[in-house]
Amino acid sequence: MAFFYADPLVVQVEDSSFVDYTVSLDLETEYQGIVENLMMTGKKFSLMKEALSIDSLEKVLCKNPKIIHISCHGSFQ
Repeated sequence: MAFFYADPLVVQVEDSSFVDYTVSLDLETEYQGIVENLMMTGKKFSLMKEALSIDSLEKVLCKNPKIIHISCHGSFQ
């Protein structure tokens, strides 16, 4: 399994300016929850944890993970 994370510090708003992002993700708790749930299955697993970038995505995809989990902020309009 691949665990990617991205936690930006700013966000672009409607007038195209940027503001500080005040809510950080609790990445460690989320990651530990995934690890604990995988361990409860009793099956062997490998887990890669990477900051999300084009390079890290290419590197991890070459290892052919069965599951990809991406934790990040997002917005939609």
